[in-house]
Amino acid sequence: MVTMTSSLSIAFLSQGRLFVTQGGTKPRLIESKFAQEIIDRESRQRQRDGWKAKSAGWNVRADGGMLGMMGAGLDEEGSRRIHITAVARCPSSNELLYALDTETVGGLFRYTFDKDDERRLVHHHEFRIYDMARHEKDDVIACCMRHSDGSASIATVPAEGGKLRQITEGDSVDESPSWVTGGGQRLVFQSAGIGRTQYGSVWGLSQYRIEMLDMDSGRLDTLLDDEAYDLLLPRMTSDETLYFVRRPYYPGGKPPMNPLRRAGELLMYPVRLMQTLGAYFNFKSMIYRGKPLTTATGTPREGPDLRHLMLWGRFIDVKKAERELAKQKTGGLVPKDWQLVKRTADGQEEVIATSVLAYDLTPGGEVVYTNGAAIFHRDAAGKVNKLCEDHLIERVVALG
Repeated sequence: MVTMTSSLSIAFLSQGRLFVTQGGTKPRLIESKFAQEIIDRESRQRQRDGWKAKSAGWNVRADGGMLGMMGAGLDEEGSRRIHITAVARCPSSNELLYALDTETVGGLFRYTFDKDDERRLVHHHEFRIYDMARHEKDDVIACCMRHSDGSASIATVPAEGGKLRQITEGDSVDESPSWVTGGGQRLVFQSAGIGRTQYGSVWGLSQYRIEMLDMDSGRLDTLLDDEAYDLLLPRMTSDETLYFVRRPYYPGGKPPMNPLRRAGELLMYPVRLMQTLGAYFNFKSMIYRGKPLTTATGTPREGPDLRHLMLWGRFIDVKKAERELAKQKTGGLVPKDWQLVKRTADGQEEVIATSVLAYDLTPGGEVVYTNGAAIFHRDAAGKVNKLCEDHLIERVVALG
């Protein structure tokens, strides 16, 4: 990691882990004591049940379930993966909120910096939230809750803990809620309609548009919609200036393939078919013989093979992006046509940054954004400084 001098305090998520840099300090990992307790408990459970796995040729999960494929769903230590799914600032710059998912339970926590103290606000099996934002005055959090049918809704939860209350519904993906600053309870969020097959499975998404929900009146309005673009991560200030990320919309989530590449894909089809069949028979061998069909050579792979990243319905080829980044020494994990746009109340638009994966506004109205490989600060005068670098930065929050 590289950190530059800054007076800002920034929190960011990288591969499900939470980091904080305060006043230009080196980013430090915020480790959840609750998560560590789960890891320790599951480790003891594995030790007790380990003989079952060896005698039957299976891997045993910490919850007693069995996995047909060695290591599937587990990290390199065999522990259940634990992810920080959302982070939000608090009224006090000495605190932040984060949500955590352990695949069996979820939780909402408040962390206090000067005491290094984690307070559990919510913890139960049905609690999984994403894209969290706390109201600047009222004790309420807006968040995204995802459903098993592929849809997602906006919900609220009391900032001190309580039950989730779903406030949007329909066959759509509603994400990234943000409170409009300046009083009242108005939310802006991104929304895309779901296209389904005749069997009910998700085929694709429409372009993302920006919606506003006035919770005081119950009124829902579409603020901005463009058939050619996805409009993402809306933020609105008290003077009704709207910030958002704009990227080209591709039905199916991938840009159209050029003829030469399409021909190459057709030539690779038999190879990929054989790879799929090989994986299938290897899986069967694991079930019935307790041994893989083939023995892998080289160093065993540990952890997930992260080749693609799904960002709001779009597949990002991480390996390809990292190769380009290493070659050019500039850019990020997303292309330049992911633009951060500032739109004034009278409709005037300005592109203020490119290759923007995520961003946030500071309490003073300045911009902090990431391209997935580094975090930048754009001050009121338009000057841009790099704050820090890391691998696969997914979200960024300006704490103060």
